[in-house]
Amino acid sequence: MNACPAVGSTVTYFRVASALALALLLAACAAPSPTSGDRTDTDDPAELVRAGRPAEAAEAWLALAEREPERADGARLRAAEAWLSAGRPAEANATVEAIDPARLDRNDRLRLDLLLAELALNRGEFDRAERFLAMPIEPLPPTLRDRLVGLRDRLAVADPDSPRARLEALRDAVDEPGFEPTLALALLIDIRLADLDALVEAHGTDPEIGHWLALGRAVRANLLDRPGLEQAVEAWRNARVVEADGAGRDGLLANSSADQPDGGADPRAAALPTTEAIVEWVDAWRSRQPLPERVAVLLPGDGPLVAAGSAVRDGMLAAWLTLPPERRPELDFIYLDSTPDAAVGGWFAARENGADFIVGPLDRRQIPALLALPDVGVPMLLLNRPPPDAAWPTPAQPLAMLALPPEEEAELAAVRALVEGSSRALVIAQDSDYGERLAGRFIETFELGGGRVVHRVDYPLGEFDVTDRLEEALRLRASEQRIDRIEALVDAPFAAEPQRRTDLDVVFLAAREEARQVQPQLRFVDLGELPVLATSAVLTDRRDRDLDGIRMPLAPWLFAQGGPAEERRAAEQAFPEVADSVTLSLLHALGRDAVALLPWLDSMKRDSRLSLSAGIGRLRLADGVALERDLPWAVIRNGVPERP
Repeated sequence: MNACPAVGSTVTYFRVASALALALLLAACAAPSPTSGDRTDTDDPAELVRAGRPAEAAEAWLALAEREPERADGARLRAAEAWLSAGRPAEANATVEAIDPARLDRNDRLRLDLLLAELALNRGEFDRAERFLAMPIEPLPPTLRDRLVGLRDRLAVADPDSPRARLEALRDAVDEPGFEPTLALALLIDIRLADLDALVEAHGTDPEIGHWLALGRAVRANLLDRPGLEQAVEAWRNARVVEADGAGRDGLLANSSADQPDGGADPRAAALPTTEAIVEWVDAWRSRQPLPERVAVLLPGDGPLVAAGSAVRDGMLAAWLTLPPERRPELDFIYLDSTPDAAVGGWFAARENGADFIVGPLDRRQIPALLALPDVGVPMLLLNRPPPDAAWPTPAQPLAMLALPPEEEAELAAVRALVEGSSRALVIAQDSDYGERLAGRFIETFELGGGRVVHRVDYPLGEFDVTDRLEEALRLRASEQRIDRIEALVDAPFAAEPQRRTDLDVVFLAAREEARQVQPQLRFVDLGELPVLATSAVLTDRRDRDLDGIRMPLAPWLFAQGGPAEERRAAEQAFPEVADSVTLSLLHALGRDAVALLPWLDSMKRDSRLSLSAGIGRLRLADGVALERDLPWAVIRNGVPERP
């Protein structure tokens, strides 16, 4: 009877002993405890993010910023992203405030802009979010590209003034009995062209709104080009008449309140607003766009750029005088010395004087110090570009660059040669830094496009007779020597002309005004039938027939005919230096165009395809920072540049 308790005790003992043994075995197999010097996943912020613990990751990033000051700003950026991911926007905003954007690399600066866009979107600040999200998508790395697309989609859904919302407002408006075409324009005119393209693609065949979307796109595409606007609107009206001819007049046409034309006009066109009415409405809309109230202009006060600065100033004043008196901003000219940091002092002076916009400086050496300011704040239009080794701003920063780099004209010349089918080039370059810059850009672009530079001729600065060098490059000397050898062999004159090499189909001149001596020499060595391309640097201040035949991309300001040419001739009467120097004439036009850009820079940042038809070319902010110049082509005839 007493055995049972003994047996039970034995069983219990063995169970306990077995459990203890198992525990000891597991403890023996476990990894040793970490020492204080080892890093674990709880210390690694990237691991914490992947583990779905963003708040802890944010704390870890901030700890890293404290430990490693050289990485502090990048770490704070990632901490702010982690705070936002954790649903703690207040901490994210506070962390962003401590970031110095100038200490971030370009990808991290773009990443910061996307973070600021998301914070603005969360606060319902849709205009601010749109400004940050207006950056071009192509240069972004894939991860940032996906993030940009996602944020744009969120903005389109959340913004009550989005293209989608305006589309629905247009649908509602066209059903109203008193619908006016100008209401369609008011809803569509400031939508980005890319968004209008998408709307037309999706709804262009809709009989209720399709043609109004097409009108909105036509107006937006030519918003800042009045002659182009007139042509585009007239083309839209003609297309509507053709559509009506095929489908019959519909309610959309009948809804228009345009006056009926005199007898003989097409009644279908009568139901549409006239081209003049649309253009006048757009003119009025443009005239209501806000201008800055006080513009500070940073110009050189001493050194070699004084004359250039004076030309820019005179151009700005000439454009300022064309504005209605009530729209003229106050201009505050601030003259700088030539030291690299002088523009920073001018910037602080402008801000203290109450400027709400800054134009300048002109000296590229002074731009990096401005770009290094932690908070630009006041919008700026820089009149040059920084040196190649300087940091490049991001599109979200409130600044743009307007410049006249001659290398861009060389690049356009290379593109033109490729488009016209040329593949083998002779490059003739001034042996100078200027000539090297032009030749280098042409060669780089031409070869990237599949062309080949067969030979390059460099001539010393100040030497204008390049015939010997050309004959050497074209192998004319070798051809003459072959003829001499044949005559020696036969001991008699040999009827033959030296023949140049035939593996060339285009010539590029990286030259200045000495091109007037080089071009006749090209004809002398039998290159006259080949296209000869150059830049506007070859032009002189007088009619020069020695340049006849040279083709180049050219600012509309410098053509012999056209609206900008008429403005140039008027400027030459008021400012004699404009007539005496092509360079100063272009700088005068640069000043004019700087004033013309003032109401539009913010819109151009939001819409990379919005372009201004200006004196120095068609301008657009393709990358959100540097204004590109699209130039028409010119050929020199009778010593003056004309359209081909």
